[in-house]
Order: sequence, then structure tokens, then C-alpha cells
Amino acid sequence: MHFSNKDVKHTFPDGKVVYYYSETRTTHTTQPDGLEMFEFSSMCLFVSFAVRAVSRCVHRRHAVDLAGI
Repeated sequence: MHFSNKDVKHTFPDGKVVYYYSETRTTHTTQPDGLEMFEFSSMCLFVSFAVRAVSRCVHRRHAVDLAGI
């Protein structure tokens, strides 16, 4: 599904939903089991599980793990 603000939403038969926010160049993926993943244009990744969240930023040639919640 394409929106007038240039966002795009894909819903897959298995229940996975991928939403692309055009303005911020961010992809939000939601799995049927509730796992959520945000991939930012800055190469940062935020993953949210039912009980905790984990962030990871990739800068140039190395990765920096951020504190989990």
C-alpha cells in the first residue's frame, strides 16, 4: 500500500508487516509474535521484544551496542 506522503506498507500472508517512513527513511517491521524492529537511515537498529529492547548502531566499519532495556 502506498500513501500520499510516500510511505509504503507491505502486509505479508504470514502476518509480518513492513512499514517504510519515507520522510525519515526508517523501516518498521512487526512480526506476528510481537517482535518489532526499526532500521534507521543512520544505520541504527532498534529491536523490541515482549520483555526487553536492544539497540545497535553501525558506524562506518564497527558496531556499537547500546544498553538494552
